[in-house]
Amino acid sequence: MRQGCAYSIVAVWLWLLSSVCAQERSHDREPVHVKAQKLTYESTSDTVTASGGVVVTKGDTTVTAETITVNRAANTVEARGDVVVDDPQGRVEAEALWLEMDDETGTITNGTVYLPRNQYTLTGKTLQKSYGQTYHIANGAFTTCNCENLQRADWSIGAERVDVNLRGRGEFAHGVFRVRGVPVLYLPYGIVPVRSERQSGFLFPRYGVSNKRGFQWQQPFYWAITKSHDFTITADVETAARVGVLGEYRYAPSVNTEGELLASYFNEQIRGPATTTTPVNRWSVTGIHRQRLASDLHFYSDLFFVSDDLFLREINVPFYPGGLDADSRELRARRFTDSHGGVVKTWDRALLRAQASYYQDLIDDQDLAFQILPRVQWRGQRFLWQNRLEAGIAVEGVHFYRNRGYAGQRFDLAPSLSFPFHLGRYAFGSFTAIGRETIYHMTARDVGRLPLPESNRLRSSHTREVGQFQAQIGTRFSRIFEVGWGRLLGLQHVVEPEASYLYIPFVEQNDLPLYDALDRINRRNLLVYGVSNRLLGKFATRPPEGDTPERAATEVRELARLTLSQAYDPTRRLSKGERHLSDLDISARLTPVPYVTFAADTTYDVDRGDLVAARFGLFLRDPRPLPATTPLLQHLQRHTTVGISYVTITD
Repeated sequence: MRQGCAYSIVAVWLWLLSSVCAQERSHDREPVHVKAQKLTYESTSDTVTASGGVVVTKGDTTVTAETITVNRAANTVEARGDVVVDDPQGRVEAEALWLEMDDETGTITNGTVYLPRNQYTLTGKTLQKSYGQTYHIANGAFTTCNCENLQRADWSIGAERVDVNLRGRGEFAHGVFRVRGVPVLYLPYGIVPVRSERQSGFLFPRYGVSNKRGFQWQQPFYWAITKSHDFTITADVETAARVGVLGEYRYAPSVNTEGELLASYFNEQIRGPATTTTPVNRWSVTGIHRQRLASDLHFYSDLFFVSDDLFLREINVPFYPGGLDADSRELRARRFTDSHGGVVKTWDRALLRAQASYYQDLIDDQDLAFQILPRVQWRGQRFLWQNRLEAGIAVEGVHFYRNRGYAGQRFDLAPSLSFPFHLGRYAFGSFTAIGRETIYHMTARDVGRLPLPESNRLRSSHTREVGQFQAQIGTRFSRIFEVGWGRLLGLQHVVEPEASYLYIPFVEQNDLPLYDALDRINRRNLLVYGVSNRLLGKFATRPPEGDTPERAATEVRELARLTLSQAYDPTRRLSKGERHLSDLDISARLTPVPYVTFAADTTYDVDRGDLVAARFGLFLRDPRPLPATTPLLQHLQRHTTVGISYVTITD
């Protein structure tokens, strides 16, 4: 009896794992323990039956069922009634299970197959196993999320028919894509990879409609070259504007080296004849590279080149590394692109940087654009008075050159002193004073056609002294509500008012060259104020231990946020209406569950009572934590997201 049961249980176990393991373990002689209320043997059919709370144990593998029948002549095993096969490498739960042990084929009825090693879960009304690791599922579902319950899976696909090969792919018909058990999308037919490692294939497309671009379709294809290199190529079709292609190459050959390179090409013949500002052929090259040369010495480079001045305003394909939105204000409002390369040496509370930069001017003549070779920066800080004061110093030397116009060197010295404070539970903030000494030396006096107000006053050598004062203060009010709604244990409403003040006295600077923003530190008497409202929720992540609710594992998440901010300067006009008040910025976020976010960002003209710009969106995000990696590689990691947004901007 024990030998027959041993063979049957081992066969069930091996069926769940892999055919390779079956060849390696079929002769395993571990003892098998059988517990049952009744054992019977029928000699005519050579059948052994165990019934009544059957528990079969072999090593770490346990099979439980109401009835287990082994037919030695046909070499089959059948289990019925709350069948559970539990093993460190897999688990099966089913109403019934039948297995032909020679070719390892069989049927699971109303069951679930969970294989954590493959990060795979199958469930269905009928699961038929064919030769090898191939399954046919009727009225079932599957996911590669590491979870036993498909209702809690981050994603799953349920379908009338699913064919799965654990060494290749899954194919389904009449499927429904679900997020945490919620139907999201109907899929009439689909093929998905079923391996846990990366695989090449088409990614989810992106669609859009615009009055300038027409109907837009973007279809990416992902190529998993190696574990350290991959490539994505995306086709872009815009029926009223252009067709193009985007390539994105990512690499991380070691923990010390990683990067990302993107290149795009677009043909604008659909729009009509080319103009002086919009050529027929357009392109971009962007990229980042990071390399650790030593524990405290790093090399970096950032590339950003485009074909024409309007590229950033008209192209909305994500052509910039790091997933930066091509429609973002940060990119669309740029007046130049910048490429950098350099090295950084760090110490405890100190930094030394040497860098070269190239700027592509998107408004004026490129010959008038300043280039930098080199820029050398030193920054350090030290704590004084029992760590209550923070003293710092920033030193920078830069050489500016260009093909036409004045050029030269600039040396800047900026010591600072900061005093952070915390007034008990009532307020927190800081006071900061910064002094600045700037020295200029011009090596070229030709002004060219740069329209400086008093360019005839530029001197070969000059100095400037200016100081500034900054202060911030804020407070926090909160109230906690005990609710006890399912996993939601409590709510906390937090109100955080905050204000900052910046003062810079007037300093005559018209006789200085204008290289960048540091050369015109204008007078400021600016007050910025705002308030944030946040709603936090405390959730139980698992049931409490024993009868003590306080011992339950919990997590705190932000459910909603509303932020309003505005600025006031009595010495300057901050808006089109010649008012000293700025427009009102309003930002709202609603995150009812970890993977869904509703967002709204608006700029409101208080004087006209109208929106200047607004953006509304719905975004889904993979809530699972990213795998641990080195700090050098962290910026390449991204959560999988999908979203839809609407943007409107006044003329």
